Amino acid sequence: MPIQKMTTLIPCGFPAPAADEEGSAPLSLDALVGSARPSVFFMRMEGNGGEAWGIYSGDLLVVDRAAPLRRGALGIREEAEGLVLCRVAPPARGTAISPARWWGRVTHVVRAL
Repeated sequence: MPIQKMTTLIPCGFPAPAADEEGSAPLSLDALVGSARPSVFFMRMEGNGGEAWGIYSGDLLVVDRAAPLRRGALGIREEAEGLVLCRVAPPARGTAISPARWWGRVTHVVRAL
């Protein structure tokens, strides 16, 4: 569903009414997070395990299974207890990050205010 997009920054305070931008191109959240791709999934965060990274229980995670793993990125990893949110740690010197137990990389977080 297209959403009307404003191209100006929103100041902290009372916005000027003249700053309305009629006629700007609509913003598509589907296009923004790439949800039309078959490799993209949505997962709901449960628990407080992601609070150190600014992710809270109830947040919606956008996970791309085809996105390359990068050191320091957040990802979903398969563990004995199920799928868990983890930070991608640097591998041992001279080795690549093994995607074997990684389910996908978190690319976006959606939160209701």
